Amino acid sequence: MHDIRAIRENPDAFDAAMARRGAVPLSSQIMQLDSDRRDLVGRLQELQTRRNAVSKEIGQLMKAGKADEAAQLRADISAAMDEVFKKDLATTEDGIKKILESLPNTLDADVPDGADETANVVLATHGTPRDLGFEPKQHFEIGEALGMMTSRPPPSSPARASSSTRAR
Repeated sequence: MHDIRAIRENPDAFDAAMARRGAVPLSSQIMQLDSDRRDLVGRLQELQTRRNAVSKEIGQLMKAGKADEAAQLRADISAAMDEVFKKDLATTEDGIKKILESLPNTLDADVPDGADETANVVLATHGTPRDLGFEPKQHFEIGEALGMMTSRPPPSSPARASSSTRAR
């Protein structure tokens, strides 16, 4: 997953790196969500400071026998913190996480640009490939032919594995 601090420090380089992988530039969207998250964290900290100050008031109200007013103050501050923390902050952080998790890794500067692996440059080869006299098969083709694997989707059961190619 990408580091939000690196995106914050150099959004243009991040967008250029994503463009090399064929992804659309998302730094402005990520930065907006990050700004929203930072604002929400600030609001939450203000509420926590206010809660600490109100706690003293609640103690004084309880000593004075005004339990109803103390309970109302406690409920008000709890509701405000729940609203900020549980809804807005969690949603914003989840949005940032989903975007960052969905993006491809950045390529090293030495990796050539290209649509697929055919644009890669062979740096070194060791030995010579053997001539087997036939076209080799992939491991899953051999497993299916031997009845040891299947590419059929598993039946809808929570107890079954969810892999599309699995051993029997």
